[in-house]
Amino acid sequence: MTKSELALDRVHNLYTLQTKLITSLDADLRDPALRKEVKSAMRAFQTLLDQVDWHYMGGIDVLESLRQLPGELHAKMKTSPIESVAKRVARRAAKKASAKKAPKRKASKKLKKAKKMKKTTKRK
Repeated sequence: MTKSELALDRVHNLYTLQTKLITSLDADLRDPALRKEVKSAMRAFQTLLDQVDWHYMGGIDVLESLRQLPGELHAKMKTSPIESVAKRVARRAAKKASAKKAPKRKASKKLKKAKKMKKTTKRK
């Protein structure tokens, strides 16, 4: 590989990791396995940031904006607590139980009237 091909390959890998990290920024980071995966991707992203040549990626401003991404992810990981599998299962069970206990809404007057009309037309 030539020097420019190697530099472009690093930039490509950097952008691929960037998309992975941005999607994980929107994801729920309570799962320990996902957190571990994000941490390893962040480490690889930061090493690529140190190796990449900003001339091949659109300028120094692009590089500076990419350097902010690991900080944002780290802040999100600090605020989202780690949740064990048992807690996750209990939370889902509680959510299902509360959904079952929800009272049924009363039908509106228009809906009742429409049902009544439907019943009367069937009898004829």
